[in-house]
Amino acid sequence: MIRLDVEGISKRFIRRLLFKELSFTLEGGRSLAITGSNGSGKSTLLRIIAGVMTPNKGKVALTVDGIGLEGNERPLHVGFVAPYFNVYEGFSARENLDFVAKVRRIENPKDRIEEVFSLVSLQHRSEDLVKTYSSGMKQRLKLGVSILTNPPLLLLDEPTTTLDLAGIDIVRKVMKNQVDRGGLLIMATNNPEEVSWCDSSLSIEDFRKRTA
Repeated sequence: MIRLDVEGISKRFIRRLLFKELSFTLEGGRSLAITGSNGSGKSTLLRIIAGVMTPNKGKVALTVDGIGLEGNERPLHVGFVAPYFNVYEGFSARENLDFVAKVRRIENPKDRIEEVFSLVSLQHRSEDLVKTYSSGMKQRLKLGVSILTNPPLLLLDEPTTTLDLAGIDIVRKVMKNQVDRGGLLIMATNNPEEVSWCDSSLSIEDFRKRTA
């Protein structure tokens, strides 16, 4: 059983308040879309949930099979796709996945790596350097990296950016696989169609008080 509890978190940068007392709970096999205007704090919220940024107030708890993943442990159990997260362009796609598998201590990762390449449709270019990839192919590789470990929580920040229709279908397949196996999925987007792909939505604007 996987569960995410976001309890009363607030985040500000100097005097600029992004959101205040934001709370929600998400349980395994469910998905949530985070919406809000550009610069409203969607990406910041995802970073806080991932455990790579701290809120000014409140807490985030990710629980897997009754075990709370605290501190530096939480980011190791989160898959994250975002425009500001890059892959190693001087490596081949396979070398990128091999590196992640080694860092995450995946035992006998060969079969899983091949499965991921097939899922993101990069098996025919797996040995090529990433710097030779199109922007859409790089985005698909980021998706592959994010799901390599079958993470309990998958965070997608504007995941269809630069993707063609085939790439968008891959994103939808990745999302479906995540929830079908009982994982959690959170996507930041302002695209109404993409919002409809999730079970529920949350507007970050509802947790901002401009006078604060």
